Amino acid sequence: MNSSLPCCTSTSIGQKQTADFETPRYEISHTDNISFVRVELPGIGKDDLQISVEDNELRLEAAISEQKPASWKPLYRETNDRSYQLRLSLGTEINQSAISADLVDGVLNLAFPKAEETKPRAIKVK
Repeated sequence: MNSSLPCCTSTSIGQKQTADFETPRYEISHTDNISFVRVELPGIGKDDLQISVEDNELRLEAAISEQKPASWKPLYRETNDRSYQLRLSLGTEINQSAISADLVDGVLNLAFPKAEETKPRAIKVK
């Protein structure tokens, strides 16, 4: 993750976190007032996704599992069940109560507004 980004840093290491979870592909961008995280979660629906904020950390977990009949025996298979996990440490300048999330076509867009007291402002001289 870009270490110059003021809002958050990734706590994941490498592409795979454990044998059970993958780190999804993601990108971070920001403006003066808000930071954005775009996460690729192919095949994931809203019901398959859990997002929480705890101890100044955004936690994302998602899983997809194909339902197959018990008698199903594949001859060849390129699809598989997947579990994703991503942890982002949030900076102190984030308004945690205003974080928003939107999932469209397997892409999760997170918005992290900056707290009012940390936004740049002009000081009027009296």
